[in-house]
Order: sequence, then C-alpha cells, then structure tokens
Amino acid sequence: MTPDPVLARRLLEETFEHAPMGLAVFDTHLRYVHINAALAALNGLPREAHLNRTIEEVLPHLPRTSTLSLRRVLETGVASINEVMSGFVPASSERRTWSTTQYPLRDETDRIVGVARVVVDVTEQKRAEEMQREQAELLALANETVIVRTPDSVITAWNGEAEKMYGYTAAQALGRNSHALLRTVFPISPDAVMAALLNEGFWQGELRHERDDGEVVHVLSRQALQRDAEGTPRAILEVNWDITSRVRAEQALQQANVTLERRVEERTAELSVLNEQLEAFSYTVAHDLRTPLRSMQGFAEAVREDYGAALDEDGRDMLRRIAQSAARMDALIHDLLEYSRLSRVELPLEPTALTALFDVVLEHLHELLASKHARVQVANDLPVVLAQPKTLLLVVTNLLTNAVKFVPPSRTPAVDVWSELHGEYARILVRDNGVGVEARHQERIWRVFERLHTTEEYPGTGVGLAIVKKGVERMYGRVGVTATPGEGSCFWFELPVVRTSP
Repeated sequence: MTPDPVLARRLLEETFEHAPMGLAVFDTHLRYVHINAALAALNGLPREAHLNRTIEEVLPHLPRTSTLSLRRVLETGVASINEVMSGFVPASSERRTWSTTQYPLRDETDRIVGVARVVVDVTEQKRAEEMQREQAELLALANETVIVRTPDSVITAWNGEAEKMYGYTAAQALGRNSHALLRTVFPISPDAVMAALLNEGFWQGELRHERDDGEVVHVLSRQALQRDAEGTPRAILEVNWDITSRVRAEQALQQANVTLERRVEERTAELSVLNEQLEAFSYTVAHDLRTPLRSMQGFAEAVREDYGAALDEDGRDMLRRIAQSAARMDALIHDLLEYSRLSRVELPLEPTALTALFDVVLEHLHELLASKHARVQVANDLPVVLAQPKTLLLVVTNLLTNAVKFVPPSRTPAVDVWSELHGEYARILVRDNGVGVEARHQERIWRVFERLHTTEEYPGTGVGLAIVKKGVERMYGRVGVTATPGEGSCFWFELPVVRTSP
C-alpha cells in the first residue's frame, strides 16, 4: 500500500504543532518559517510576530550564540546537540535557560535549505543543579560536622568535618546506614527521635557515636526534617558538635562529687567527735580554770576582811589587785567560752521582736546605766527580725555596754537606737557620744583581743565586738561601724526582716 503523502504531511504538521517542546524551522537567511505553539509560548510572542523575521529582530535580548549556532549548522551541515544558552524573552522578566538542538534540513538533492531547532526550557533543572552544587559547596565549607540522610537513615551527604570527626571518608560513608556505621546510642528510643522529627520537624539531643577506630565520640546533635512539595519526608539534615571533652569533664566531676560527698561524710563524723571533745574541753575550762580563780577572789576578800586592819596601804592594794585580776580573768574566760560556743552550736532562727528584746537588755543593764547616769533612747517602732533570741540578746548587750563604757569621764553617756529597712534586711543602729574609732582601726576592732585602750582607761576583755560579729554572721547578717574620733560611734547590724501582715 502506497503511503498517502497528504496524510503524512498532515500527521507531520499535527506532530509539529502539538509537540510538548519548542520547535522552529528557519530558512537559509535564518528567518522563522515555521514555529509551533510551545515555542511561541516560551518566547511570549504570537507566532505571527516570528514569521519571516530573524532571531535578532524578534528576540533582541538573546545572546548572539543563539544565531551563531544556527549559522554554523547551516554552513557545516553538522547538527548541534544539547547546546545550553541563557537570556531574556518577553515571556519572563527573569533570565531563562534553554537546551537547544539544531540540525540541517535538506531537499531531495541533499542541498541544505534550512535549519530546524528543538528548544526545551531547562531553567528549573539548572536552578536545582545550581542549588545542589551550592549546597555541596556549603557543606564542604561548614566548620561543623554535617550529615544528610534519608528518612531511613541512609547517608547521602558527608562533609569534610564528618570525615575528620569519625575517620570515615565520604566514599566509605555514602550509602551506609548512619546509625549502624556510627553505632549510635540515643538518649531516648530511636522511634521517639523519629516521631519528634515527623511531628515537629526538629530534634536536638546528645548522642554517643564511635569512630572508625572504635574511639567513643559524644556529640550534641541537631536534626531537621525536609519534606517535598507534597509533604512527604525527603531528607534529614544532621549537624553534630563534638562535646566529648565536656562529657568527660562532667563524668569526672560527678565522680569527684561522689568522692567529695564520701569525704564530707567522713569529715562530718570526725568533726562531730571533735565537737564533743571541744564541749568536754570547754566544760573543763569553765569548771577547772574558773574554780581556782573564784577561790583566789574568795581568799583575797577573806584576807581583806579578816586581816585588813593589820595590813598597811600597800598590802591592801595588793589584795585589791589580786581580786581585780582574778575577776578580769574570770570575765575573759566567760567571753571566750561564749565566742567558742557561737562558732560551733546550731542557732535555729525564729521571728524575734526587737522592741521587747531591748527592754530585757535595758532591765539587765539597769545598774550599769544608773551608775553612769546614761541616757538611752530606743525607738518604739523597731521591727521583728529572724534571729536566735539568746544570741541576739548577747549581741545587743555587748553593743549597749560598749556604748556607755567607752565615753570620756567628763561626758554623760547618751545612746540612741533606731532601725532602717534595707531591702529584705533591717539595719539596727546604736549611736553613742563616746571616744569614737579612727577609720584605720574600724576593721580590727571586730577581732578577738583587739583593744584600742588600756584596761586602766576602759575595762574589758577585748572579746565583746568579736562576739557581736560572730553572732550576727551566724544569723546570716552583717555588722559595721561609722565613727568620728572624739565625737562618738554608730555601730550597726543587719538581720533578715520578718514582714508582718497589716
């Protein structure tokens, strides 16, 4: 059966017109002779705008290579396959990229009578390839260990830092299951990690991996799930940081803490025994040392009463000095025992009303204040503080005693007591009109046995302010002083204030 040439031509025209890629035919002057709908759409112009015109006339923004490749085929008769060119056409304001194939058209005498061109828009493909290339370059440049894997954990990308961290080359790692390769130990189940990626798109945690040589590597891992346009999981990006040194330090610290806790328990037991021994020693001091002192005082007083008339003035003065020395030694031992007790006993704190406490102290010091004709003015709005009442009583007694004691003989003692709020603390101030304290001595006066005056000028043991400081600090407070020599001092202490409901 002889083919119908008319039918064949119609089929050829139909194929040309409806082909999915762009098709065009050029004459020997490189003018458009035929162009299909697909290529006209790619160019963004009607077909009539192309016919009998050259590429430079229709699409002036295309590169010259578009025409040169046609001319080369026309002149050589050799087809040009898959040439890639980029440029601008009216169909798009963005630069587009095409793959073109050009081949010569010949008549029945094998003479070249034109050129045919096939055009495929590969812009998106080239963009995807460029993006993949850029991503590969970024992965290579990253200072962190980057692994890309499928949702089934098959490694698809493995950068240089991953090679350094784990010892496996990219060739050894690609295509392997990452968890099997690195012998991953998860902080939770792998299913829970995957569930977090699927539900939240992100997971972060610490993993335990092994290098190619078996060495353990601890990493902080941040993982993100990528989905395609349909929402199907496509890839997992895993970025890991080596935290092995930190984990080992934490493990060493944990072991050190265990050792320290054991040693603390041992030392606590030892200190408990030492405290018991110190308590026994304190009792011995209180009993065995103070008893002879009191005997000395008693015998000196008995000699003075029974034989005083037979002694001359020097003899009576010696007896008086013996009694005074014994009394000072007894007072010193008492104060040292108080200071020692404050250093070791538990001081349970409770709300303590300062106004009532000062009333008790003033009553206790009544004879001393009367003998000095002292004026003591206590504010009636003193707060309630958190303290151990017996210790606070000792602190206030020492401060008021000093306030009326260290006053020049020519001056009547005057003492003022008030309070100020400093955040969560109440500051109690005791101001006197005594001899004052020079600035260079305002730190040392809080130490044991630190005295600025002789016992003949102002009697005392030199322990009183040390007891004040120790007692206040044991109750989580602090002390201080401001003073002007010759004009007086203002001693203060701070303790946590107890807020009362209105």
